[in-house]
Amino acid sequence: MATSEIETQEDAQTPVKMWAQEISAAQEFMKPFQKEAKKINRRYLDKREATENNEDRVNLFWSTIRVVMSMLYARPPKVAVKREYEDFNDDASRVAAEILERLLNNDVQGDGSTSRASIRLALQDWATLGLGQVWNRYEVQTEPQYIDPVIDPMTGVETQPAQEYERLVSENVVTDYVFWDDFLYSPCRIWADVRWVARRVYMTRDELVARFGEEIGKRVPMAKTRPKSEQSPSGTQVPPPRDPWSRAKVWEIWDKGSRSVVFYAEGCDFLLDEVEDPLGLNDFFPCPEPLLENTTTAELIPRSDYVMAQDQFNQLDEINTRISW
Repeated sequence: MATSEIETQEDAQTPVKMWAQEISAAQEFMKPFQKEAKKINRRYLDKREATENNEDRVNLFWSTIRVVMSMLYARPPKVAVKREYEDFNDDASRVAAEILERLLNNDVQGDGSTSRASIRLALQDWATLGLGQVWNRYEVQTEPQYIDPVIDPMTGVETQPAQEYERLVSENVVTDYVFWDDFLYSPCRIWADVRWVARRVYMTRDELVARFGEEIGKRVPMAKTRPKSEQSPSGTQVPPPRDPWSRAKVWEIWDKGSRSVVFYAEGCDFLLDEVEDPLGLNDFFPCPEPLLENTTTAELIPRSDYVMAQDQFNQLDEINTRISW
């Protein structure tokens, strides 16, 4: 059944088939960008074919990105918390804003923060390829606590039974970098129309068992770390990064319509897990609107600045090679 033939939930037969078709449609939608991004990445790193080794290139694209990155991100961002109404006698709001600003800056600029590296990598992807994204995770640790029953000393009668509750030990928001090829969203024209967002993570068997339980974790099919080999412009296959570990390709999908999070593994005929709105955010998605380059209202597909100037880059290389010869 083609993706365009789905009209109701019953047409998809099962949730896992529906999400398999959703992911497939999104991958087809983003295919032009991903194909260009692989070529641009090779151009940025000056990876050449055997027939191109005798060329003398001026990698102006690489030097341009280096200059742009130095201007975009020289130091970690500083959070500024301001009051909506700056009343001169509202000390409570002023102090609350000051406390919140210090707490946020401590998280962003702290030595153990992942925000700095994640933001820089996302900016590099955006400047080089046209798409950059980060993803936030909420980590919390609790422990059980007990309250003894309350007994009336005069009568010896228990007036309040013993209680058990979870005490908050620590909590943290982790900002993860998302590789441009591992981020998808529903096909649309503008970001406001996005129905779901997803990121792909690669999990070992032990990680699957720890996250989804032994029964489900051992049933998930494993694959190589990278989903496909990179293809060079000449058509030859470039081997994927070598990794001795087999990993499953798991999609973490945040569906705004049902306000639920679905975990789907490629090649599985069942969903790994489904959780109802774990964070309760107003915009629901755990990620911001991605950094997208050169988009229009026709379709939300980015295009790198390199594509707009690739003829000039190629002409410069050709002229430089002729001068060298």
